[in-house]
Amino acid sequence: MADALVPVINNAGQWVGDPTGLQGATGATGSTGATGTTGATGTTGATGTQGATGTQGATGTQGTQGATGATGSIGPQGATGPQGTAGAQGATGIAGATGSLGPQGATGPQGTAGAQGATGIAGATGSLGPQGVTGPQGTAGAQGATGTAGATGSLGPQGATGPQGLQGAAGPQGATGAQGATGASTAASVFPATNAIANDVDFFAHPAGSATAVDSSLIFNTQIVMPRSCTFGALHVVLRTTNITPPGNGPDRQFTFTLNVNGADTAITCSATSLLNNNVTCSDTAHSVNVTAGQLVTLHVIAAGATPAPTGRIISSLHCQ
Repeated sequence: MADALVPVINNAGQWVGDPTGLQGATGATGSTGATGTTGATGTTGATGTQGATGTQGATGTQGTQGATGATGSIGPQGATGPQGTAGAQGATGIAGATGSLGPQGATGPQGTAGAQGATGIAGATGSLGPQGVTGPQGTAGAQGATGTAGATGSLGPQGATGPQGLQGAAGPQGATGAQGATGASTAASVFPATNAIANDVDFFAHPAGSATAVDSSLIFNTQIVMPRSCTFGALHVVLRTTNITPPGNGPDRQFTFTLNVNGADTAITCSATSLLNNNVTCSDTAHSVNVTAGQLVTLHVIAAGATPAPTGRIISSLHCQ
């Protein structure tokens, strides 16, 4: 009984049969394809060298010569008879021995070129000949365009330190270099002082410490001895009057303060006009004075007008470095 057919497409039109499908009948053999084009003929190989001429074969041996009869005596010369008819050609005699090779004849004229013979079969490639002599150096070619720069190679290792060279001769004296920057200054010395105003218009105030100013005849009582050399570069003064009531005290007025070194006034000076119960100031930072250790320093004060002077105080500071 034949196997029942199994449906392969369901009602939805989907394939549900064997995944390989049904085996169809063998198709007819296809026609033969067109013949491909003939490949290009290869190049002819190089002509081989002419082979060497073979050696000449040996000449055969000469047959034995028959014995020669004795020669008769020569009769008298007879008269020349008439020319007889030519006799029949005699048989060719036995070939004589090969004579020695004659001298080379003159070269005959150049014959006309024969027709080109057919190309012979290509001979085997000859062995490589010896290296030819090197030809002369050709002329230099034109400079080629500069190629692009290659990448920088990695840094090579540090070479060994070379030996110490000989001491060179001393070079000429170089030009004087530019002035270097001013070095750092030493610490400044500050001389602060507070003095009561002397009841005078020309007096000296102590440059350091606290005291009462004295009149000009007692300058020595206010001088200090410089402990080291330095440069005075600033004078600052605060002036304050506290009593201007006569007859014991005079009115407010202008006071001039000057640095004095060894009894002589210097360029460092400033002036201020007093104002009762008010601080008035003056300073001089524009001038400088050099002093050396051991010199005597004080502050010279001159008040405008006549005595008596007002009562008050002078606060000062001197900077030296």
